[in-house]
Amino acid sequence: MFKSWSLKSKTMSAFTAIAFGLLIVGATGALTIRKVASQYAVIPGQDVPNIVNVSDMRADAWQMRVLANRLRTELLAPDAQTPNDIKELEKSMDDVLLNYDKISKSYEALPSRASEDAEFNLVKSTWLEVQSNLKRLRAVAHKDKAEIKEFDEIFTNDYRSSATKNLETLESLALLHKANAQKAATDASESAAFGNWLALGVVVTGFFSALATGFLFSASLTKTLSGLSERLKNGADSVAGESQKIAASSSQLSASTTEQAAALQETVSSVDEVSAMINKNADNAKQSQDVAGQSQNSASKGREAVAGLIGSIDEISQSN
Repeated sequence: MFKSWSLKSKTMSAFTAIAFGLLIVGATGALTIRKVASQYAVIPGQDVPNIVNVSDMRADAWQMRVLANRLRTELLAPDAQTPNDIKELEKSMDDVLLNYDKISKSYEALPSRASEDAEFNLVKSTWLEVQSNLKRLRAVAHKDKAEIKEFDEIFTNDYRSSATKNLETLESLALLHKANAQKAATDASESAAFGNWLALGVVVTGFFSALATGFLFSASLTKTLSGLSERLKNGADSVAGESQKIAASSSQLSASTTEQAAALQETVSSVDEVSAMINKNADNAKQSQDVAGQSQNSASKGREAVAGLIGSIDEISQSN
């Protein structure tokens, strides 16, 4: 089928195939780059901020634990702090709670994975437990010193375990984010490597396809041009043969023309001779006409003489 196409169709098909190959290479590269870029974008756009937020929440959780320990130490010390000192500690606790809540909302506003959401729900539940135990501790802290034992029991049995669980879940969430970030980086690297190999494969395939297309095109073009050259050669040979025939005919025509010119020249000479003879005949005719006129005059005179002679004879007859 390709062999029966015209040269224009073959040329357009070859360039279309090459352009299509380049389009595939470009599209493959663009899709690969887009995928890799989106995978890498997750790290600074999602994983890093989430890791920072989790780290800040861990810091606040540790600070809250330190403040709770200070409150316990101050209450159990022989020289217990005044209510004003306890209020300052509670104010610091409130600041930590507010900051923790702010960071938690910032964390929830960012995109996350399902596994991270499940882990963060554990963090929230343990933090609610920590807050509940803190309220109990602070409520006991304002009672009489006789209730200090109750404070220590809540702190030792409930608050400490809830704070430990909260820190453990925060640590687990931080490790999960780090693992996901590492996985995202690994996936992006693998996608980049796959994209490179895919692009290389497409380029190699396109190269050999273009080479094969060019080979077929050049072979077909060479064959077409060879056939065209052969036809032109045959046409030139035919034209040369016809030219030789025309040259021979021209030579013959020239010879005939020369002969016709000679014959025409002879004809002209004959015409000149005929014209001279005609002129001579005309002169002879004129001379004959003059002689005829003279003869006519002589005849007229003879007739008159005869008539006079006859009259004389008649007169002589009558006189006898």
